[in-house]
Amino acid sequence: MFFTLTKRKLTLFGILLFLLSSWSSSLSAQTDKLYLRNGTILNGTLRSINLGKINFDANDIGIVDVKITNARTLFATSFQYRVSTVHQDVMYGSILPGKDSGSIIFASGKDSVNVLLDDIVTLSKYRKGIMHQIEGNISAGYSFTKSSELGRINLDASLNTRSKNVALAFTGATITSIQGDSLARDLENASLQVSYYYLPDWYLLTYVNYQRNLSLGIGQRFQEALGTGYEFLKRSRMLASVGTGGILNQEKSLEGDRNYTFEIPLLLQYDLFLFSSPNLSFSFKQQLYFGISQKGRIREDGETRLSYEVISDLTISLVFYNNYDNQPPAGSVRNFDYNMVVNVGYKF
Repeated sequence: MFFTLTKRKLTLFGILLFLLSSWSSSLSAQTDKLYLRNGTILNGTLRSINLGKINFDANDIGIVDVKITNARTLFATSFQYRVSTVHQDVMYGSILPGKDSGSIIFASGKDSVNVLLDDIVTLSKYRKGIMHQIEGNISAGYSFTKSSELGRINLDASLNTRSKNVALAFTGATITSIQGDSLARDLENASLQVSYYYLPDWYLLTYVNYQRNLSLGIGQRFQEALGTGYEFLKRSRMLASVGTGGILNQEKSLEGDRNYTFEIPLLLQYDLFLFSSPNLSFSFKQQLYFGISQKGRIREDGETRLSYEVISDLTISLVFYNNYDNQPPAGSVRNFDYNMVVNVGYKF
């Protein structure tokens, strides 16, 4: 009896070991591989490709960024991926090694397509549900001038997520001055934009925006916009888009006056990856507004950012904000304002 029970236990233990071994082998088989041109093979998980960089989580090394021209090919089946190319193609599937150096085979269902790595604009993990795709950045900075005893705190953050046809983007920034016991909220911006891609490069957009700018006399401004956009330049290291539509504004000046206006915007955005070592990226965003209900009024809001990635996911950024209004509200001290700040940020 004892021998029979022991034999059964050993049999069950053997089955358990076999299942664990099979499960472990299955996990190993799903490990992604990054093949470099110098012959090195990295095992781990492919995270993304963006602006000429392959972001790869390598086993025993950590997250690395590899210039796309240094990669020979890829194997990635840990996730389903979304890829967009310079040829305006958007595909969903897994990645197999390409036939030639500098290419991959993108497998989607029964179809497979050979894609040059240098033709990829963006590649990201794709999982059903927009909340599974969140990426973002948060950064902060501080400066102090001894002669005036003036300190300035600047914060900014961004969150981006995308499903098959819908993209969601949140951005926020604030600059606060501290002098003695007084505190002044000099600049505040917060925006939430939803874009629906009805074609690979064309999208409908809607967004809500909040602004505050003491120099231009804006106590608060709320904006609601509806329009369309077009990604007119797509390269492996750069992306540019333009948009327009209609905007409703509700303004309150520092003196308490309220104003309701309608404007036609021209929205421009340009992103560029400069080098892999040092790892630099550049973004330029300008928004022009032409007054319809308030004749002759022209406004401009802009942001220019140069970022250096010190180590993986840790950046130092030089940010320049510019604002212009040829008919600013009562209480403004000028019609043009600019701020330049240095931030230390973390990408997630």
